Amino acid sequence: MSDINREIEKLRFQNQQLKEVGDYKKFPMIRLIVEHDYSESDINRIDDTFDKFQSELDAGNELNFVAVEKEFKDSCKIGRQTLKSVIEAYIAGRLFTDVCYAYINALDEPLVCPYNEIAKSDEYKEWQKRKLVGDF
Repeated sequence: MSDINREIEKLRFQNQQLKEVGDYKKFPMIRLIVEHDYSESDINRIDDTFDKFQSELDAGNELNFVAVEKEFKDSCKIGRQTLKSVIEAYIAGRLFTDVCYAYINALDEPLVCPYNEIAKSDEYKEWQKRKLVGDF
């Protein structure tokens, strides 16, 4: 077995161990990266997409969930189901929470169901209160 093949096998083994040990609550971003096999450039594209929508929020604009989903699909190759994992990880990691909450807030009622746990959280309710008084 060549050195390259041994290194590949070692990385596969380590990756599998990370998947098994990954604690979503404690290390949400690591789990997201491992579960979806993301590279650093993948995470950078996701961050850039969140940045784009953060700028819209900072300018006082409301988010349109269709536009958010389209942008993630086009720029990051992320569909709705994977976007849910991304949003959960970013909220748990306290990253771009305003964008995540604004996206959930913009969803039509039946589409909120997968986010019920988040929508019932104290943090989300607090965000909604801040949004009402314009405290962003």
